[in-house]
Amino acid sequence: MIIYSINLERLSAFYQSALGMKVQDHDASYHRLLLNCPDNPHLELVLLQAPEEIVEKVAIETPPIVRVATPIKPVFYSARSIAEIRANVESAGGLFNDQSDEWVFHGNHVCDGVDVEGNVFQVRSPELTDCSD
Repeated sequence: MIIYSINLERLSAFYQSALGMKVQDHDASYHRLLLNCPDNPHLELVLLQAPEEIVEKVAIETPPIVRVATPIKPVFYSARSIAEIRANVESAGGLFNDQSDEWVFHGNHVCDGVDVEGNVFQVRSPELTDCSD
């Protein structure tokens, strides 16, 4: 999965803190993050620095403004509880839906969040997967 970023360092730090992802490799134009999960070793997130002409046109707010018009939603699987993920997301500067907005889908606890640049994402917490640090 690839997400273009306005502030590459900040967005990378968010996903590292919020979801426990690790930087596999990087340079000034990208960060390649992997989820520390033996059951899903191929889950990677590549953050690409958006071109300067786009960066100049986009304002990033704190708290983030949700980009509701985006037609995709990245999904991340984590063995951490939704409550723990919510705390991590919020402490990293993102938003996470309330507990009342969680649901169960195919045996996973599911909830949506928003990263520091306003991108909507979903977290699914499978009951029997061990992806702890």
